[in-house]
Amino acid sequence: MPLEFPSPHEIDRLIGSYAYRDSRHPQSASTHNIVTNWFAARYGAGSCIDEQPFATGDHGDIQNARQNHIVSRAFSGKTLLVGEGNFSFTASLVFGHHVIPMSITSTIHENSRDISDDAKINARKLSRAGVTVFDNVDATHLDRTSHFQKFDTIIFQFPNAGSREPNRGHNPNHVLVRRFLRSAAEHLLQDGEIIVTVINSSYYDGRFRMDEAAEYAGLKNLYAISFFPGDFPSYSHVNTNDEDSALKEHQSFETWVLQP
Repeated sequence: MPLEFPSPHEIDRLIGSYAYRDSRHPQSASTHNIVTNWFAARYGAGSCIDEQPFATGDHGDIQNARQNHIVSRAFSGKTLLVGEGNFSFTASLVFGHHVIPMSITSTIHENSRDISDDAKINARKLSRAGVTVFDNVDATHLDRTSHFQKFDTIIFQFPNAGSREPNRGHNPNHVLVRRFLRSAAEHLLQDGEIIVTVINSSYYDGRFRMDEAAEYAGLKNLYAISFFPGDFPSYSHVNTNDEDSALKEHQSFETWVLQP
């Protein structure tokens, strides 16, 4: 008798379950296998951007991907990405690392009418794969988006206020990050994490002042790890005000992991 193919509703329920989110759960491995195989069978070849679609039963890439902290967190439960710009980082997670698309919500601050053609193409492919995509989302006021509940991981890649004018005596990038952290902290599930990737230099460290921003947001635990763009080969970061990319202009980057 053939096995019954799970419905999208059942897969969504499994992704939200403790068995999927907690690797210590006795049914963690079997639950991940069910979700992974479902995604591979349903979305494998038809919705991939890269040239090597995910094959049913192929778990090698997932195991290697989990060596990267961001990818590992994206596998661990519901993930929100803000300030995505052209959606290429989300696309790298879904189509490059095969993170389950139904567990991801990807957002941009701009109106969808104003984004680049590449961004529109990525958004369409992500939506078809099962990612929830929103525009007009202010990362500093996530409470204004009524669709949002809480997430296991909230990610902001290279936040940039797009201005150098001081805001009440503070650097605008510091103000942006601390407001984002405070808003994101209110949308975290238990044991959740906020992830922020920035340029690693003394110049930019002085702009973000991550320790102060974390304290302002009530986040008690934080640490930084290296970020390697090569882990996300299809990621093409663009700056807020122009087409330049931090990945091209700089050589060293770090990812801040922040926890309540």
